[in-house]
Amino acid sequence: MFKQNQSPEDILRLLIEKAVLKGRSLQSPQTHFLHYFHHSLDEKIAQTIPTVENAYFILALMRTKTVEQIKEAKELLGKLLSFASEGNFPTYLHEYPECKDRYLGVHLLPIFYWILKDFQTILGKELHERLLEASKKLAASLMPIFEAKQPPYHLALKGAATWIAFGNLLKHDIFLDYGQSLLEQLKQLGMTKAWGNPHYLAEILASLQMIYADIAASPWAFFWEYCQNTWHAATACYIGPSRKVFQAGFQPEIGLYDLYFAYFTGHLPTRQGDGYPYELLSVFIQPHAFSLQPSALAISEKGRLDQQNWLMEKKPEYAYCFLENDPGLDPSHYNGYHFFRLLWGSPSFTHSFVCQKNKALTEVSCIPDQQHIELSFLLEGEAIQDQGDLDGELMFFVDLMGGKVLVDGIPATTFTLANQLTLSSPSLSLTMKFVQENSEDVFFGHIHRGNRPAQILTKGLNRFEAYDLKIFIRPIKRTSRCRLKAIIHIETHS
Repeated sequence: MFKQNQSPEDILRLLIEKAVLKGRSLQSPQTHFLHYFHHSLDEKIAQTIPTVENAYFILALMRTKTVEQIKEAKELLGKLLSFASEGNFPTYLHEYPECKDRYLGVHLLPIFYWILKDFQTILGKELHERLLEASKKLAASLMPIFEAKQPPYHLALKGAATWIAFGNLLKHDIFLDYGQSLLEQLKQLGMTKAWGNPHYLAEILASLQMIYADIAASPWAFFWEYCQNTWHAATACYIGPSRKVFQAGFQPEIGLYDLYFAYFTGHLPTRQGDGYPYELLSVFIQPHAFSLQPSALAISEKGRLDQQNWLMEKKPEYAYCFLENDPGLDPSHYNGYHFFRLLWGSPSFTHSFVCQKNKALTEVSCIPDQQHIELSFLLEGEAIQDQGDLDGELMFFVDLMGGKVLVDGIPATTFTLANQLTLSSPSLSLTMKFVQENSEDVFFGHIHRGNRPAQILTKGLNRFEAYDLKIFIRPIKRTSRCRLKAIIHIETHS
C-alpha cells in the first residue's frame, strides 16, 4: 500500500519503479534482455527471451526519465527491432524468423505508440525511423488478419484503438478510418462477456486511454461507469460478474486492473499473481482526467452480461455478486465462472466465499433482501456417483484465512441439511442453511480442506497445497431433477 496523501504523479512513479524492479529481477547479465517463459512455473531460470515483455521493460525504463535508463532502453529497443520479420515479430527471439502468433502485433503496437508519442525527441533519427517503419508494417499486416477472422472482443478493441491512435499520430487516414469503424461496431455491442474478466477490463481501459484523455466524457463513458462500479474499495478488488476470475493462493489474483485502481485510489493490494510479471503492465497507466465518483463506493446494481442476468450488492464492509448460469459455456472455462462471490477484508488481505459452476447445476437464481440472500440451485441428470473421493454436486469455498466454519455452533466435518453452518471472522459472520424442495431426496454435507476450481497456484512445488475450506453436499439419493436452496445471512462486526 502507498503512503497516505500521495499525489497521483507520485503513485504513478512508484508503479513504474516497481515495473523496472520486476524487469531487473528477470534480466540476464549476459544478454541484458528479460528472460521469461509463459508456460512454466518450475524453472528458476528461464532461457527464453519474450518479445512483448521486453518491450514492456523498454517502455518502463523510458518512463523513469533518467539518462542512464533511457540510454539502456534505446539500446534494447534497437536490438529488439532487429528481429522484425515480414510485418511481425517472433514470440521468443530464438524463434526468429518464424512468427507463431499472428496477433502479437496487437500487444506490441500500443507499446510502440507510447514510445513514439512520448519519447520521439530522444530516440534519435535512425532509431525513430526504424521504430516507425516497424509500427507501420505491424499495423498494416494486422488488417487482413482481422478481416479474415476478428479476434476476441478485448483484442479487437485494442486493435481498433491502436489504429485510431496511430492514425492520429501519423495522419494516416486508412488506419484512422479502419479503427474508428471497428471501434463503433464494438461499442454497439454494449456489455459483453469480456466484461466479466478483470484482466480484459484493464486491457480495454489501457486501449481507450490511447485515444481519450477523459474516458468518463467519451462515447465509452458507460464502460468507465461499469469499471468504477465493479471495484470494491474496502478490499481493493473486482466484485462484478465473474465469468473468468481466479484465485492465487488465499486471495484473488492481482493484475493490471488492480494496478489501475491503485493509481486511481492510492490503495495497492498485497496479493499474488500466477507468476506472470504483472508489474510490467504499469507502463500502460497514463495520467488521466477522470476520477472515481463517491457514489460508486456503496451501490446495488443489476444487469445482463451477454445472456445472463447478474446482480451486485456493494457495501463499505463487504460486497457480493451473483451471475446466472451460462448453459453454453465450454467445460474448459468452468474454473473461472462464479455463480456467487462474496468479498470482505482489506487491501492487505482479501477474504472470499464463493460458489462456482459445475456440470450438475443447470439453473441458479438469487433473491436478495434486507435479512438474507437466497440462492436456488436446480440439479438435473444422474446424481454423481461416489467414487471414494467425496466430491459434491453443490460446493462452496472459503479461503482458509477467512475464519472457522462451525456446524450448529461446534466444530465438525459433516452435516445434514437440518444443521446451520456458521462462518466467523473478525470483521464478518456468515450463517448458511440448506433447504430441499423434495423430501424424498437425501443429501449429506462435508467440510474439509481443498481448492476451488479457480485456484491457479496448485502447480509445481505447490501442487499439493490446500488454500480453502470446501463445503459441499453430495447426494445419497435424489431424483433426476431436484432443487436445493441456500439461505445466507451476513452480519458485520464494528
